[in-house]
Amino acid sequence: AHAVPVEIGTKPHFPPLLPLQDWVERKLGLEGAEAKSVAFAIARKISKEGTKGAHMFQDAFADNESQVQRMLEAAIPRIVKRLVG
Repeated sequence: AHAVPVEIGTKPHFPPLLPLQDWVERKLGLEGAEAKSVAFAIARKISKEGTKGAHMFQDAFADNESQVQRMLEAAIPRIVKRLVG
């Protein structure tokens, strides 16, 4: 559910705290009230600035576009064979 906002970024909004708190606990190793406090601080910043997109899928595709094209071209004869029988 969060792939699109991470990929393209978001406008300022106040995000839900629980997913942020989970991220803080896993990535920063914080727990309890400290994790909740850091999650709230992150949410407050997002509410003012939004988020920048990571463009990880766009970049990965650009880096591998020729390989993807070759794979699709190689699949065409197999598709035709299955359709024709």
